Amino acid sequence: MSAITYAGFANDPSAQGSTSYGRTPNGRLLSAETPTATQIAIPDRHGDVTALIDPTTSALSGSRVFDPFGVVAATTGILPNVGFQGDVTDAQTGGVWMGARWMMPSTGTFGSRDSYAGATPQPGTLNRYSYGLGNPLSM
Repeated sequence: MSAITYAGFANDPSAQGSTSYGRTPNGRLLSAETPTATQIAIPDRHGDVTALIDPTTSALSGSRVFDPFGVVAATTGILPNVGFQGDVTDAQTGGVWMGARWMMPSTGTFGSRDSYAGATPQPGTLNRYSYGLGNPLSM
């Protein structure tokens, strides 16, 4: 995986390899720029990058659809390694960097344990590898 660069103390990457990312003040992805092209990101309400548009031609560069756990359900065109929640995806493992840990869409779990031990009154929080308490549509 190519090196990830961050702007200041932000959790969201500002560059990966030769691709740099423009973001809003709250971290939403605005654009992806490579040495040959700049693309405008079109996110959904979840923050997933669902499409990229070439700003010079207004043509669709590519699109992608994710299931609730971040597995790519469909894709067209060429897209950078950002997508689910606007976060970087490792092309080799498929893991999504979520600011503190890697989430593995293929299993719907994190690759490492959460530092929060959970709360007994909420049993779902006791699984320290769980993403969205196993139900990301409502959690």
